Amino acid sequence: MDSYLIEIFQIILPLIVGISLGLIGGGGTVIAVPILIYIFHEDPKSAIAMSLGIVSVVSLLGSYSHWKKGNVRLENAAFFTPFAMLGAFIGAKIAHLESITGNIQMLIFGTTVLASSFLMVFKKSPDFPESIGESPKEDISINNFLSQNINIQWKTILILAVQGIFVGILTGLVGVGGGFLIVPALVFVGKLPIREAIGTSLVIIFFNSLSGFIGYLGKVPINWLIMLQFVALSTAGVILGVKFADRVPRKFLQKIFGVFLFGMGIWLIYSQISH
Repeated sequence: MDSYLIEIFQIILPLIVGISLGLIGGGGTVIAVPILIYIFHEDPKSAIAMSLGIVSVVSLLGSYSHWKKGNVRLENAAFFTPFAMLGAFIGAKIAHLESITGNIQMLIFGTTVLASSFLMVFKKSPDFPESIGESPKEDISINNFLSQNINIQWKTILILAVQGIFVGILTGLVGVGGGFLIVPALVFVGKLPIREAIGTSLVIIFFNSLSGFIGYLGKVPINWLIMLQFVALSTAGVILGVKFADRVPRKFLQKIFGVFLFGMGIWLIYSQISH
């Protein structure tokens, strides 16, 4: 590939990662790893570790932007985050096993990308309001939801715990933030409007990715200069994404991105098998 074209991709693609995070609360993280491998020419294990550091910073900034717009529900994040952080740390430790090669990680990653593409294309959201200021009149916070019935409380906590640990292990193992799983969990289990689910998911992704990144420190080489460049561009992207989150038809954008991820997942799996 022409060096000039690579330099353009090195600017545009990190922006897209941030825009996706700001607009739909996920998706961008699953393209950060391939960007670092194929555009910045990093080793798969280093790329996974670096993507976790990048995503943690960008998600923190994105969640702050959503917080200012009233789109973050900390009580919901508090149920999901500890389990996700635990899973991410476990996933990072699994990744250091001798039997888990970079090729195996990328095969798992490609499969995860395919799964996320199907969720984005086919998953239907409940009929919650899409724009700010249109939340239902009743209190649908998870605190209120859980306090209504002790049976529902423990069942819901168990669901969130299992999902959180599963998402966390994926994060630590292959570097995905898990927004494509976290947002539906917050909508269907936490009963949040979609905009609040997106903002809240970024808080969870921050802690989740940070925990995974810490698990990699000292174990793989980290190119801090590339990380800084990626963070700066993705930060600009997430600010743009949050700014236009109320104006862009999210469902349409999600399906388009899902189709793109499907093609990328097929290509990633094929490239690893053909080696």
